[in-house]
Formats: sequence, C-alpha cells, structure tokens
Amino acid sequence: MFIRRSSQTLSTGAGSSRQLRKPLSTQADQDPQPRPLRKRPRLDIGLFTSGSQDPEVTQDEEHDLAWWENRAKMLSTELDILGTENTRLKLNAADTARTVTGLQGAVAQLEEEVEDLVSEKQQFMEQIDDLEDEVGRLTDEEGRLGTVLKNQRDINANLRADVALLRPPVHGSTFQRGI
Repeated sequence: MFIRRSSQTLSTGAGSSRQLRKPLSTQADQDPQPRPLRKRPRLDIGLFTSGSQDPEVTQDEEHDLAWWENRAKMLSTELDILGTENTRLKLNAADTARTVTGLQGAVAQLEEEVEDLVSEKQQFMEQIDDLEDEVGRLTDEEGRLGTVLKNQRDINANLRADVALLRPPVHGSTFQRGI
C-alpha cells in the first residue's frame, strides 16, 4: 500500500510505504508557474474518488469513499501503533540512559577499588620485602648462634675433660661421702 506524492518515500511498520510531498521551497523551485495563495478548497466526493487535485499525485486505480475511509482508519491505527512504539522506545531510551549512568557510577567505584587494591598490594609487597630482609637477618643470626653453640659445646667438652683429669680416681665399690 502506498500513496505517491513525490520522489520521497516513507515506509511504515506494516510493510507499506508513503511518498512524502517535497518541501514547498524545493517544489516552488521546480514548478514553472508558482501557485497563487488562496483559500483551501472544499473537499468533496470527487476528491476522494480521484485521489487528489494535486498534479503530482498519480492514482493507479480509482477507489470509492468506503475504501478511503478504511484506508484512513488503517493509517490512523498504524499511526497509533507507531505512536505507542515511539513512546515505548522513548521509555526504553530513558531506562537505558539511567542504566548507563548507573553503570558509569559502578565503573567509577570499581576503578577506585582497583586503585585501593593496587595501593594495598604495594604495601603488602613492601611488607614482604621487609619480612624477607628480616628472614635473611634471622638466618644470619641463626648461623652465628649455631657457630657460638658449637664453640660453647667444644668449650664444655674441653672443661669436662679438664675436670675429669682433676678428679681423683675412684677405687673399688666403696663410696665415701664427704666427712
């Protein structure tokens, strides 16, 4: 279904198309004789059966008033559907805009959390470095204390040997208590 008016065409959701009238400035440039301004003509049955008094509109076949009324109702219904769809799309666009705004806020919050986590990670890395230094220092201290302990054991062994040399030998099974 279509109505031809000029070289522009408008498609509707029902698979039909409407051709649009060119803007008056473009139309005036193309018309050899400008149309005089006058009162709008009265609509009559002849207009509905012939299609239009505009010479740019061509009609493939003639239709009666009932066809035009049905066509007007159908176009009105399509216009209502398109208006409803337009309203729904506007609401969806508003919801999408709110969602995008919310997501942008969430992204900003996550970026702040990432910065905090990076800072915290850096602090942990510094603590790990400090702990590794402490472990190295304690390992060195352990080695030094191990050497001191070995030396102390050697000294103790030497002292025991010296003490053993200084004691009088014990003879037999009799044991004398200090008198």
